[in-house]
Amino acid sequence: MDYLRLDRSSYDKLLEKDPRTIQMDVRDYIIYLREKKASYATISTYVAAISKFYAKNFISINTKHIKDYMGEHEKVAEDRPYTHTEIQTLVNNTNRRNKAIILLMCSVGPRLGAVPLLRLRDLEPIDQYNIYKIHFYAKSKKHNYHGYCTPECRAAIDSYSEYRKRWGERLSEDSPLFRVDYNAMVVDQQQPGKKGVQPMSILFATLWQYYY
Repeated sequence: MDYLRLDRSSYDKLLEKDPRTIQMDVRDYIIYLREKKASYATISTYVAAISKFYAKNFISINTKHIKDYMGEHEKVAEDRPYTHTEIQTLVNNTNRRNKAIILLMCSVGPRLGAVPLLRLRDLEPIDQYNIYKIHFYAKSKKHNYHGYCTPECRAAIDSYSEYRKRWGERLSEDSPLFRVDYNAMVVDQQQPGKKGVQPMSILFATLWQYYY
C-alpha cells in the first residue's frame, strides 16, 4: 500500500481496480522489491499475503504469471546437518535444559515451534528401549504427530526434570517440559494466587535457534 501511495487503512482502494491492472501492480511491486535487493523468501511472503487478500475478496489474479517475475530461489547459506563433533561441543558447553533441547532436536527433529508447547504429559516412556515416545501438538487433530528420542536424550530430559525437583519445583503432567531459565526464587506453580512456572516461549525458541 505504501508502494501504491495508498493510506494504510484504505484497504477498499485495493479492490477498485480490475484484475488485470491489479496483476500489473503486483508485478511492478515485485520488480521494485528485487531492485531493492529483497530476498526471494521475502518477496514470496509478500506475494502470498497479497494473493490471499485478493482471493478472500473474490478477485482472482494469475499467480503463475506473477511468479515468473520473482526470479529463482538462491541459497544464501550452506544447508547441512551438524556433525557429531559439533553437536558434542554444544552439549558439553551448555546447561541441563539446553542439552536436553539439543538432543531432542537432533534425535527427533521436531518443528521448532512445537518445543515450547510440550508438557510432561506428552512424554510416553518406552522402558524396553529406554526412550520416550513424544507427542507434538497433542491437542490438535490436524497437526499432532509423534517421534521417538534416543536413550541419551531421555537421560538428559530426566536429568533436567530431576534438577528442577531438587530446587523445589513440584512437577505435574501439565508442567512445561522446558521452562524459562531456572530461578530458585520463582514461586512454585501449584501455589494459588502466585505467578506460576512459565514455559519457554516460542520467541525464545527462535532466538535459541539462531544462538546455536
